[in-house]
Amino acid sequence: MKQNRLAVAAVVLALAAGLLTGCDHGATVLSGTLSFAGGGPVPKGVTVAAFGDASDSIVAMTTTEPAGAFTFGENDLAPGDYRLRFGDGSWWQDASGWSSATAVTASKASPPAIEAEILPPSGTVEGTVTRRSGRPVEGATVKLVD
Repeated sequence: MKQNRLAVAAVVLALAAGLLTGCDHGATVLSGTLSFAGGGPVPKGVTVAAFGDASDSIVAMTTTEPAGAFTFGENDLAPGDYRLRFGDGSWWQDASGWSSATAVTASKASPPAIEAEILPPSGTVEGTVTRRSGRPVEGATVKLVD
């Protein structure tokens, strides 16, 4: 029994070490700050996606820290040109889509700092998820799709 506990503890430590080393983004190659149009800081957790300049595919993603700051490191993006889309679906410099989005060059030597505004959330959803019997469902997750 003691050997099993030690084996489990060793596996947990190995996984934790692997996850922590996986968090190293390396030197900054692209950073920025998002704010809401009309003022106000963007909260932690808003997605910033970097698309390749040659094809409409996501190369890397990150999320904002408190006050809207975001960073891509050299372990996230290789030096080169990328097009950025933000969590509200907007593209950098108000482009209408990937094909019209302005590319930004990620560089370890001279990392650009992007400033962008996104639209604030425009609505709320309230309610209770219930069973057929009318009893509430504890811990239910609701996903909204546009």
